[in-house]
This record gives sequence, C-alpha cells and structure tokens, in this order.
Amino acid sequence: MEPTGQGPGRPPLGVQTERSQNDPVGKSAFDGDGNKDIADAVQQVAENRGISMAQVGLAWVMRHPVVSAPIVGATKEHHLADAIAAVDVRLTDDEIAALKAPYTVRKPTGYS
Repeated sequence: MEPTGQGPGRPPLGVQTERSQNDPVGKSAFDGDGNKDIADAVQQVAENRGISMAQVGLAWVMRHPVVSAPIVGATKEHHLADAIAAVDVRLTDDEIAALKAPYTVRKPTGYS
C-alpha cells in the first residue's frame, strides 16, 4: 500500500491551500489552540506506518476501554475501508506518547 498519511482531505505538512487560507471554520479549528499540532502528530504516525490519518484516529479511539464502538460517519467508500482497516491497527507506546504530547486540556468551544 502506498503511504497515504495525509488522507484525501489534508495537504502535506506546511502546505496552505486556497481553502485553508479563506475558510473561517477551518481556521478556527487550527488557530492557536494546538489542534494543528495534534493533527500533525497524527499525520506523522500515519506517514511512518503508511496508513491513513483516519486509521490512526480510529485506532486511538478504539484503544480506550470505555469505547465499545466508534461512530463512523462514512460519506465515501474509502471511509469504510479506513474504518475496517483501523480494527487491526495497534498503536505502540511510542506512537501513543507522540499523539499525546501536543495535547493540552482546554474548555469546550462553540458554547455560550
């Protein structure tokens, strides 16, 4: 399988698209709160493994014992393929540490 770490909806690290420069919702997801650093960590793990970012994210969710089944909102066929493939992904301790490193606790946003 060819490495697809960035996934179909994410350009390579550091690349700005016209949409990313003009989308206020997209900007709010990555401006100053560490989400970009988390996404970059997911992308790095995915690239190192040659799998999609979706597979890394789903593997992360499924490793938590309180999650019995993640909710997968598939709108394209490859979303289902990623979800199925994620069942077999086991993150290493080093990968888990790399994914946790950029995370900081913060209050929920979007609520008044």
